[in-house]
Amino acid sequence: MTAGGTEGNMEGLFIAREIYPDGVLYISEDAHYSLQKIANILRMRYIIIRSLENGEINYDELEHNIQGNKHKPVILSLTCGTTVRGAYDNLEKVKEVLERNQITKKYIHVDAALSGMIVPFISRAPQYTFDKGVDSVAISMHKFLGCPLMSGIVITKKEYADRISTKVEYINSHDTTILGSRNGQVPLFKNMVLIDLL
Repeated sequence: MTAGGTEGNMEGLFIAREIYPDGVLYISEDAHYSLQKIANILRMRYIIIRSLENGEINYDELEHNIQGNKHKPVILSLTCGTTVRGAYDNLEKVKEVLERNQITKKYIHVDAALSGMIVPFISRAPQYTFDKGVDSVAISMHKFLGCPLMSGIVITKKEYADRISTKVEYINSHDTTILGSRNGQVPLFKNMVLIDLL
């Protein structure tokens, strides 16, 4: 659980940076403004890629920039529902770019704050899942689900979460979050909302 999409994006990119400290982050100009802020906080080198007319990342420009930095791991932040145009970056086209350029060191984060809670239930909607090559996803709970408090979820592979895990003696547990302490009411509201939907 997170305080919202921005924290989820930070968690995903923090994990990416820990895996590939010398990686280059690629984000589209239509991506959420928090991504540039996060990249600066994490001291990640990033390149802004122009968007297509519909708001998707420009795949040709992405490929051109990746080719110019082939010696560096690729960290991508794709968007599932851009803020202004509601665009979805095409994961399959991105994977074709990576495969064509023989990129093996890669990490794909998806900012699904806007649409992450609806696309799984829409037929023919793009799917951003681990089995399709995604490494982490950030989703907001207060948007389409209507959770009364700002909140979110970040989903990643356990092996990646373990990379940033810290043993905290006085709580006798491991912490894998950015904020550490979180609002205990949020999981209760999330469960209430989900139970009402079911």
